[in-house]
Amino acid sequence: MIYLRALSSAHFSLFRIEEILPHRGARLGDLLTGQSVEVTDLSLSSTGMPGIILAGRLLHFDTFAMSSGTFIPVPEPIFEARIQTAIGKFIPEITNTFPQLSPPQWAAFEGKVLRNALHAG
Repeated sequence: MIYLRALSSAHFSLFRIEEILPHRGARLGDLLTGQSVEVTDLSLSSTGMPGIILAGRLLHFDTFAMSSGTFIPVPEPIFEARIQTAIGKFIPEITNTFPQLSPPQWAAFEGKVLRNALHAG
């Protein structure tokens, strides 16, 4: 039940790796809210590098956060050329709260980000 609750409130976002936490995970900066979150992910702690941008969905539990699957790396040039434009279109102002978009708007935003990131390879 706890997992289902976390899954139902999971959110998609773009994150920049701020710090690698060895044998634990990483501290990620949420590029849509400006907030920082510590993520438990052993693979990310061994393969991630500070500064890398990732797209993905986070699950929040009482004592930790984790990805709901795989983070998709977003090359910096693709982020600057294509994804920042999408952010500006869908989320004109970054605040400390999660953006309020309708489900169709979220789906369109997430699709645009993932298509661009995956197309970049």
